[in-house]
Amino acid sequence: MAIVQIKRETTDAGRKFRAAFENMAKQETRELVGVGWWGDQTHNLTGASLSSIAYLQEYGGITVDEEGEKAFIPPRPFLSPTYHSKRNEWAKKMASGIRDEIKSGEGDSIKAIKKVAEDAKGDIVQKIESIHNPPLAPLTIHLRKKRGNRSRKPLIDTGQFVKSVEARILK
Repeated sequence: MAIVQIKRETTDAGRKFRAAFENMAKQETRELVGVGWWGDQTHNLTGASLSSIAYLQEYGGITVDEEGEKAFIPPRPFLSPTYHSKRNEWAKKMASGIRDEIKSGEGDSIKAIKKVAEDAKGDIVQKIESIHNPPLAPLTIHLRKKRGNRSRKPLIDTGQFVKSVEARILK
């Protein structure tokens, strides 16, 4: 009877993959991605929370304008449509990013998460910039003109709102 002994060797690529995978497993993998406006961000002109402004613009509602008048803000959704149209793409990018991190030997899942968060931020900004309807109310146009702004573009007055979108990793 012959005895066969099989020796299993790991290649450099195999060791690299294992190290990257173990590194990823050691990381805290409960991170969530948040993209939007945060409670600590306020509007330069009004002092209002940018997250409140985002909510009001997304869903519509009643606000008090700069002259103390109540005004109806129609919904101009940008978060929900972006999420629904891009979520599958973001998921694929996340899977691809993690796969690339393992292949590179780094296994840094946080790096992959941050990349997708930045992509999501760009998609939200692009959606905001594409909104033209419903048009601004005559009162809004009047208030903008008083400040020297002749723009009739919804969601972009001073530019602060769109420039303040942030991608954050939440633990």
